[in-house]
Amino acid sequence: MPQALRFNVQQFGGNWIAQLTSPFDPTVINQNFSAVTRPELEDQIDHYLEQNGMGDLAKLLAALERRTIAGALDGNPVAATSVAANAYFGEYGLRPTETEEEATGEGEAATSRSGIAMTADAGTFRSEDFEGETYSWTPMVPVAIGESRRVRLEVSLPLNYTSIEGADQFRVGGQMAVAMLIKKRSKDQPLLWQVTPHAGALVSGSLDMLAGGVLMSGGATSYLSYRWNRWEFSMGNHVSFHEGLSVTVDEYEFDPDVSQQILKNGLKVGRSLGQRWYAEGYVIDTEFLQDAFISRYLTVGAGVGYRGPNRKGYVMIGLYGNFGDDYSSGNLQFGTGWKF
Repeated sequence: MPQALRFNVQQFGGNWIAQLTSPFDPTVINQNFSAVTRPELEDQIDHYLEQNGMGDLAKLLAALERRTIAGALDGNPVAATSVAANAYFGEYGLRPTETEEEATGEGEAATSRSGIAMTADAGTFRSEDFEGETYSWTPMVPVAIGESRRVRLEVSLPLNYTSIEGADQFRVGGQMAVAMLIKKRSKDQPLLWQVTPHAGALVSGSLDMLAGGVLMSGGATSYLSYRWNRWEFSMGNHVSFHEGLSVTVDEYEFDPDVSQQILKNGLKVGRSLGQRWYAEGYVIDTEFLQDAFISRYLTVGAGVGYRGPNRKGYVMIGLYGNFGDDYSSGNLQFGTGWKF
């Protein structure tokens, strides 16, 4: 971003003077230094960096995230807050459409109560004069709690790499959720309702952009579905809260200065094809409740899937796009899971 930061050093009369400003918004950073000698001036600057510099940098990055797609932590569909929210909603907001075999109860249900699953995602995006690509991989381990098959604990590890005009961003996190099946579907009861509270942490870093930090998140996701003949109509609702956590390394403190809330609401129509196949289409509205460069965007997608014999495994593949104000992306998604 032009004029994001300016640093001037000059000798004026018998003194050395330095000024650090953010010309696009003087309220973000406006620091002045003055000393008789250059070494004394550099000592002042060093002291500022150790005491208040990282706080001012956090404010600068937060201000930039409200003005550009290049925000690594917040404010756009490929930022760290979005990566965390998407991981939650993708798993609990719109569950895969049931196949005919699952809906009718035909075939033997899997006796295992634990397993492993994963989702992989790859895409490209464009906003204004910026282009980039993003890749995500989320392994997950679901385990039933106690004797109940209506409650399960799920632990996932979202991983993400994003590149914007050659600047690399890396994210790794840990998420925990308790999926609770409030209303179970049966042959005579077509309604299904699941509520999932969740929490986690995500570490995001970019040496190229001198940005990073730890984000804590928490929230809940609801999934409501109604089945009619071979058709399935679903609604997902999600709210999550994302807060930056300061980290101290040696004498320097890194504060992400992030406090964001995200709402996601989606509708899906699916249809079973034969006994073990299904197809579905969906639309999702995402809104950032605090200041953001792209405060709202729409996701439109479709996919097909296959559920193996005795419900022990599945595979799915889909395409989707994100569309916001001067922003668009195209993504390919693949998922699989197996009980053992």
